[in-house]
Amino acid sequence: MKKLNLKVDEWVSIMATTIDGAYNAGSLQVTGSFSMGNADADNFYIMLPISFAQNLLNTDGVDKFIVNLKDTEMTTATVNWLKNRFDEMGLRVEIKSWSDLAAYYHQVRGLYEIIFFFLSTVIFILVFLSILGIMSMTFLKEWRRSVLSGP
Repeated sequence: MKKLNLKVDEWVSIMATTIDGAYNAGSLQVTGSFSMGNADADNFYIMLPISFAQNLLNTDGVDKFIVNLKDTEMTTATVNWLKNRFDEMGLRVEIKSWSDLAAYYHQVRGLYEIIFFFLSTVIFILVFLSILGIMSMTFLKEWRRSVLSGP
């Protein structure tokens, strides 16, 4: 909305290429804006009714449908609910959660786990050697005192 200098309730024309490669256009009324949390992504995403998008692309199908949740802890329950609803309707649909699609996230998380394991191991070894040094010094001090004081 900011880049196009649009306001709520203003009409905007949208043009797209249909599945067959032809150009198609339609008009929509602006109802608001949203942010993906990434400036680059904000430049490319638009939310619009499925029926309008299907009309614009000259199709009656959907290749991909994304459901955004406010609470990621509801992902499993929502996936199960959607599977049940689609099964009841007799639709064969493949459902993937964000975790199934987030290969980069899992790679970065794995890298951080390796780094934190390595750092934890180094810190453990340093603490162990420090304690071992203190105990050795105490033992040797007591041993020396008992040797020098005699039997």
